[in-house]
Amino acid sequence: VFTGHIVSAVAQGCRQCFTANTSQQRIVEPVFECLVYSAGPTRGKIYSLLHRRRAQIGDEILQEGTDMFYIKSYLPATESFGLQDELRTLTSGAATAQLRVDHWETLEIDPYYK
Repeated sequence: VFTGHIVSAVAQGCRQCFTANTSQQRIVEPVFECLVYSAGPTRGKIYSLLHRRRAQIGDEILQEGTDMFYIKSYLPATESFGLQDELRTLTSGAATAQLRVDHWETLEIDPYYK
């Protein structure tokens, strides 16, 4: 058995699996849970940045006795590139973000649309 035969057989099997039921196939994208920590009057800048990057704001929590707060949002992975740099630039270093993969979201586009 040659390696080329195995690779082409697996590729053909995968292709047939993907095209077997085209009515239910959809494209999905990973979504990060994004926690932005900040202090002071930077809230408006952070919200505008998150909305521009298609984030869905989940929660905002203020720490009692301080001006610290954090914003919990859900951010598509494609929009996360350069987020940390832009966030620090907009807030002059007062904010930082923490990202983790949370879920996959189905896109409403048809992958077979011509």
